[in-house]
Amino acid sequence: MLAEKRRVHIDTLGCRVNQYESAAVAAELEKAGFSVVDDGAPCDLYVVNTCAVTAESERKSRQSIRRATSENPRAGVIVMGCYSQLKAEEAASLPGVIGVLGNRNKMRAAEIAAAFLAGKTAPVRETPDVESA
Repeated sequence: MLAEKRRVHIDTLGCRVNQYESAAVAAELEKAGFSVVDDGAPCDLYVVNTCAVTAESERKSRQSIRRATSENPRAGVIVMGCYSQLKAEEAASLPGVIGVLGNRNKMRAAEIAAAFLAGKTAPVRETPDVESA
């Protein structure tokens, strides 16, 4: 009997680069045995690919992270992208966040997702790739 695939939803904010990178992360998650689901579907994990080009985009990034945990309090949230790059500690302090990835390390999302679902719940807080202004 095959085990049920773990479900993950990827929420992408911002630019075309984020869209492309979210697709690449989705492919890696699928290779790792996850099923990528649409918004609103029950899931075990959320990946939020954030933006920080304006104060409004940062607000929307935080809102997306909070919405994920309010929809499914047991799910973990991996935050990646520009917001997490520039404000890693702030992102890590949000409820439900299990991993914060800078732009260079977005492809580690599948690794962190697998560790979380295996019961390793200590949050990953990477040092940002560049210093915040």
